[in-house]
Amino acid sequence: MFAAMRYENYCLHLIDQRRLPSEETWLDCADLESVALAIEDMVVRGAPAIGCAAAWGVAIDAHAPKSLTVHLKLDVSRRLRIARCAKGVLNVVKQTNLNAQLSK
Repeated sequence: MFAAMRYENYCLHLIDQRRLPSEETWLDCADLESVALAIEDMVVRGAPAIGCAAAWGVAIDAHAPKSLTVHLKLDVSRRLRIARCAKGVLNVVKQTNLNAQLSK
């Protein structure tokens, strides 16, 4: 079975679908921001894969070790990163839907 993503040790490994089929390259995403960028840059394609990658990004962010002081200071920043990730997912899904409509 071929997998386009795998999760190990709080890191999401994504196959770069922009390089397929000529090359198999993996991108390591260790935080929510890197997952959001991968979604925005179309490293991950297809609504199910995008949704899974976004969920793993939120899980990675939730498990990131932070002291209480740092956690309180980053709370707003963390929410903004989650919102950015969600925005990236929605933008890709909208573009996919638009492309599907135009190809009919």
